[in-house]
Amino acid sequence: NAQNLMNGYTAPSGHTRRGIGPTGAPFGTQWMTSSGRSPVSTHSDQHFWAFFMSADNRFLYVISDQLNRTTSSTQGTNFMVGWNLTTANIPVPNGAPGQVRAPFAPFSPAPGGVGFEQFDVNAWNYNNRFASVPGGIDGPSGRDGSGIVCFIASDSSSGVTSSTNLEIYVFDANNGGNAVALTSGLTNGTANALNHMYMSVGGTILAFQRAETTAISGNSRAVLNGNNDLGVVTNIHDVLLGATPIAFWISEDRSHGHSVAFVGEGTPAGPGSIIFSDGASGSNSTWDQRRLRIGTLTASPSFVTLDNVNSFYEVIAGGRLLADNPTNSN
Repeated sequence: NAQNLMNGYTAPSGHTRRGIGPTGAPFGTQWMTSSGRSPVSTHSDQHFWAFFMSADNRFLYVISDQLNRTTSSTQGTNFMVGWNLTTANIPVPNGAPGQVRAPFAPFSPAPGGVGFEQFDVNAWNYNNRFASVPGGIDGPSGRDGSGIVCFIASDSSSGVTSSTNLEIYVFDANNGGNAVALTSGLTNGTANALNHMYMSVGGTILAFQRAETTAISGNSRAVLNGNNDLGVVTNIHDVLLGATPIAFWISEDRSHGHSVAFVGEGTPAGPGSIIFSDGASGSNSTWDQRRLRIGTLTASPSFVTLDNVNSFYEVIAGGRLLADNPTNSN
């Protein structure tokens, strides 16, 4: 239905909403009463909030929402669903022994209980919920970023309808891999509003912004813009092979900008520093009163201020001196 792509629940004049066929797992098959005790019905009408192809064109992924579910639903709302579009079984590298993605069989790369309710709570800028990079530039591990997709979704402990207890997950879209939480070591508790993400060109490092909040007051985003944390995960390639994420805060409780840049992109050693803007913690008025800084990509970073004229900064790119040794991460 074309209206689905226009982010609307009402079909165009003269048209009716259509189902997409059987909607068993992993779409979710039931929505619950307000008491949450018993299933009411099963539904086939689906709304697609967003969709994308894997870099190698073997997989299609959608964010699927049941059109006639209610806000009190605890099941059947906003799942990521994927399909293997080839005619062969494709093994899942980080899956159970023998696990494959069968041809044209729907599956969910996200763990159970993970949902995307924040998609239709704030139904714009879907690109802020995903991060990926083109292939062609190898990271220090020897692979490039092709197929690596990071996305923001709910923590499984809060269920699929949470819009504030969020985590960042990563999976390899080229092989239908299982998604792994990257940020659970940092985002303790339920007050986690995750916003911007930025991935290094080799797909090794991810930077992200978190505001510790469970609600937005009225139409004000001051609590998101005026007091947030800047974090990084530095071993995404290894996480896809089963390693524990190396995640830490670069800067906390400041007014950070929405863009960053890594220094050392495309070198054998990979990025060693990060450029970002920040200002004093406070109200939304500080969004244009920031300074530009550079810090090391370490758990105890050291910083240098590059510019301090209390302005707005759009960080485009980071670079290295031509005389630098590209194999040295300093």
